[in-house]
Amino acid sequence: MTQMTQAARQPVQGLNASQVHELLGRSSDDLPFDLAERVPQILQVDVITTDLSGAGYLMTVGNHAVIVAAKTGSWFRQNFTIAHELGHLACGTLCDEHLATDSESEARANRFAADLLMPEVEVRSLDWSTIDLSTLAGRLWEWGTSTNALATRLSSLHISPRDDVRDALSWSTQRVLRRYLKGMPGRDLITVRMARATERRFPTELVTRLEDAVVSGRAPVESLAFALGVSPDQLDVDGPDLEDLSSDLQLLDGLE
Repeated sequence: MTQMTQAARQPVQGLNASQVHELLGRSSDDLPFDLAERVPQILQVDVITTDLSGAGYLMTVGNHAVIVAAKTGSWFRQNFTIAHELGHLACGTLCDEHLATDSESEARANRFAADLLMPEVEVRSLDWSTIDLSTLAGRLWEWGTSTNALATRLSSLHISPRDDVRDALSWSTQRVLRRYLKGMPGRDLITVRMARATERRFPTELVTRLEDAVVSGRAPVESLAFALGVSPDQLDVDGPDLEDLSSDLQLLDGLE
C-alpha cells in the first residue's frame, strides 16, 4: 500500500477506542485489520516489529510515539499488543507504570484494545444464540483477533453464545479459521497473514536517527545492527560498546 504522508497522519492522544477505530477504518486489501500495517499509515505512531523477549512496549523518539511489538506467527496476538499500546498512548499512560501488569493503566489499555478490535456495537449486532461457526470465523478474521480474546470480550459484555460457539472459542484461532472460514480468495490468506506478522519492520526514519546516534557516540553499534537485522561486524560504523546485549530496551536506547 502507499504510505500516507506524515502531515496526513492523525494524533491518538485523548481519543477513545471508537474514534481510533473510525480513523483506522478497514483496509482495502484482503487483510482487513492488521494493525502493524495500518497504524503507521493512518496515525502519528510508528510500529516496529522485531525479536523481543516480551510482547511489546511503547516508547518515544523525541516527541514521536513508537510501538515495538514482537514478531510472531500469532498475528492476532501482535494485533492485540499494538491495540493495547495504542490504549496507553490514547490514555496518556506512557510511563514506567504501564509495565506493571496489575496496574489500573494496564486494565485500561486492555479495555481500549478490546473496544478497538471488537467494538461493542458490532459484537452486540450479532445474535449469539443463533450464530453459526462460519460467521464466527468470519468475525474473528475481520476483527483480527483470537478465539480467547473474543471469549473474554463476550464474557465482559455478559453475552452467552450458543454451546457450539462457546466450545469453538476454546479452540485455537487457527483451527477455527482453517475449519470454518468461508469465501477466501485463491491464495491462502491465513498463511499470508501469519507470515506478515513474522516480518521485521523498522521505519527508515528511525534507522537514520539510530545511525546518527551511533556515529555521534550516543548509541552502540549493536543497536544499529539490531535495527537492521544484521550482526555488528557487518556494519562499517564505529560506536560505543554495549555491556548488556540481552536487553531489548537497551538495544533501542539510541532512538530516544
